[in-house]
Amino acid sequence: MDELTDAEHLRIEQNRKRALELRLSQVVANDRHDVYASVPQSKLNTKYLSDGGFIFEEETSNHNYPYTEKDEEFSDPELNATVKPKKRKPKCIKQSNAESNLLITESNVPIPLIKKNQLVIYAINYVCDKCRDPKNIHALITKSSAKERYLLNDVDLDIREPKLNYLLKRNPHNSSWGDMRLYLEAQIAERALEIWGSEDALEKEREKRLKRNEESKLKNYSKKVKELKLQTRSSLYTRVHKSHEHVFGPEKYDSKSDIYYKCCIECDYKSTYEKL
Repeated sequence: MDELTDAEHLRIEQNRKRALELRLSQVVANDRHDVYASVPQSKLNTKYLSDGGFIFEEETSNHNYPYTEKDEEFSDPELNATVKPKKRKPKCIKQSNAESNLLITESNVPIPLIKKNQLVIYAINYVCDKCRDPKNIHALITKSSAKERYLLNDVDLDIREPKLNYLLKRNPHNSSWGDMRLYLEAQIAERALEIWGSEDALEKEREKRLKRNEESKLKNYSKKVKELKLQTRSSLYTRVHKSHEHVFGPEKYDSKSDIYYKCCIECDYKSTYEKL
């Protein structure tokens, strides 16, 4: 019989240790099947001796169900570690300020981020529906209304840092259109003051744009009225076409290109020619 080499002996020893570890792990796993918790039994299934129909007085005990020594095994720290603890609900920031006797103003009221179920998630903290004021500090505004009312553009809303959070909502006018963006009006007003500097500057710019729009509308209206008059009474209107006659200045010579040229005094026309 051939003798085994050292490499073969080493491989056999490694396989033996691996098989032993696998067997021990299976034994430990099987030992956990005896872990159980006692279940409280229903009182309807329990039989009592009422002694001729009289009411039986129940014995008071400290436990709602029979306590066994097996209950201690169920409170294994390894099993409890797998159970994730429940997250605590965030406390309303307004209620917290009221409990601490703080004056709630617009400066310390947090700004909402997204409306979700019965809570409004804020950039700093949370405010519940009971404390939320949807008509004043917590009012929402669409992107088009924000651009028109506060004189902002897409760069101010989407690119400028810090970026403003918004809520996507299906368009109520037509579901096939794109989703509309709802911003918090308090954030939009703060961004407008950051850009324009003050409310007076914003009002001046708004009046300036309104005046410019009115002048543009009046100009377009006058142009359309004039075109309408030309269409209805074209026979009474004769357009005079005035021809332009060039008035040339003194003759000049360009030595590089070997040409002569003259320029009109009234317009930018340039006449070039050669001499033999």
